Amino acid sequence: MFDDKGGGLSLWGLEKTCHQQDGGRLMKFIVVSDTHLLAEGRVNYGVEPYARLSATVDHINAVHADAAFVVFAGDIAERGEVSAYAEFFRL
Repeated sequence: MFDDKGGGLSLWGLEKTCHQQDGGRLMKFIVVSDTHLLAEGRVNYGVEPYARLSATVDHINAVHADAAFVVFAGDIAERGEVSAYAEFFRL
């Protein structure tokens, strides 16, 4: 599930770590895509997206704290519900 070697897909395919050459120094950044959040506790296709994103954030903080930044891309909320975006910003 996790790739702690600094590259490739990890954590259920939600997180990718990328490295870019920048003046001789590596710059690491994280891309989290298509979280499809619902209100906390709601299930989508057998998965609780909020719990998965929470675990992703915990993993990034624990293993990739040296990343320059994190980008959230794609569909953040499944249905565009205000409560889903509130859960996203709460993390």
